[in-house]
Amino acid sequence: MLKPRSFLLYFLGLITCFFIGLSYAGLAEAGKHQGLAGGAIVLGYGVVASGIGLILALFAAWKANGKTVFRLNIILALCILAFITYVHFKYQERQDAKQKENLGLEQSTTPIKQVLDNKFQTCQPDKKQAPTTYWNLPAGSLYQGFINGA
Repeated sequence: MLKPRSFLLYFLGLITCFFIGLSYAGLAEAGKHQGLAGGAIVLGYGVVASGIGLILALFAAWKANGKTVFRLNIILALCILAFITYVHFKYQERQDAKQKENLGLEQSTTPIKQVLDNKFQTCQPDKKQAPTTYWNLPAGSLYQGFINGA
C-alpha cells in the first residue's frame, strides 16, 4: 500500500476520475445557463469524482497484487492520454470554426489613411448652414445673450 506503484495508482486514479467528472458535467450540461457559477459547478463535479477515484484507488491498491496495480496504472495512463487527445481535437475543431467564421466577414482593402481622410471630410460642416455656438443655438438667437452672460 505504500509502494511507488501504489502512489502512482493513487495519482492516476485521482486525475482520471477528475477528467471523468468533468466529462460527465459537460455531457449533462451541468453548468449551462448558470452564468459565472457554471465553471464552479463543473469543477465541483470533477472534485467529487476525483475523491471517489482516490477512494477506489486506495481500495484497489490494498486488495490487488503488484502485477494488477501495474496493469491498472497502464490502463489509467492510457485513459488520461485518450482524454487529453479528445480535448485537443475538440479545441482544434472550435478554432477551425472560428477561423471560418472570421473569413466569412468582409475585410476592407481600403488603406487606413484614406478611410480617415474620408471620415474627416464628411464631418466638415456645410457652408450653407448658419453658424452655431457652443450650445448649438443659431447665432443671433434670443437666448444667446443670456447664455453668453450679456
